[in-house]
Amino acid sequence: MPSTKDKIMIGGLVVGGVVALGFAAWPAAIWMAVRNLEKPKYDVKKILDKRRLLVQGMYKSELREYAPYIIAEVEIPADDPKAREEGMKGALSQGFRKVANYIFGGNVPHAPDADGKEKIAMTTPVRLETTAAPAKDGDKIAMTAPVRAEPMEGGSYKVSFTMPSKYSHETLPAPKDDAVKLRTVPPMTVASIAFSGASPREEKMSQVEAELRDIMARNGVRAKVGAQPMLYQYHPPFSPGWMRLNEVLLEVE
Repeated sequence: MPSTKDKIMIGGLVVGGVVALGFAAWPAAIWMAVRNLEKPKYDVKKILDKRRLLVQGMYKSELREYAPYIIAEVEIPADDPKAREEGMKGALSQGFRKVANYIFGGNVPHAPDADGKEKIAMTTPVRLETTAAPAKDGDKIAMTAPVRAEPMEGGSYKVSFTMPSKYSHETLPAPKDDAVKLRTVPPMTVASIAFSGASPREEKMSQVEAELRDIMARNGVRAKVGAQPMLYQYHPPFSPGWMRLNEVLLEVE
């Protein structure tokens, strides 16, 4: 018979194995859950870079044609204290909370549940756009302005979630928070570049945007005049960085 010491050792190995299995299964569960979430519909018109991401298995860069879809959006001014202190990361965090509150019941529903709320199904990705301040008389705006650690005075960040396709503007519940706006993103053609890792800061965004523009140039694809980079994030912030899928997109001519 095993000694008491052996039993303790065997028990420890079993517990350790269960814990290790749990840690191994957790990322897989997240990956499967995100994979099954509804995403905006698009057609791939061309593969711009055939390298593949190791975990996600998708192409590095694509030319896509998106169909219109509805988003719930919050605009965070660049001079907001949180955005001024933490830049893009602070704006994304603040906007995420406001829009998440809307989809998890902070709304005036058409079909309320027992709590008088309507919970909207999660979709992916979370979108982040930067906007520049309007030009003053005589000002010139660069055609390829990079993402900045602090957008020019008067600029803003726009954080949004895609709404499930079963909804229309008439059937979506109205936001209780006036900061949350519902709007339709029109059809657009974009160039995309995918990368893994934690939520990027401005410096990383600039590097990825520069790489995307280089890929576009090699393929004879031109960005739309005044196009600002958009960040798409497909996984929740608590996901391991190595499995998180991010994309930078630029609207093209």
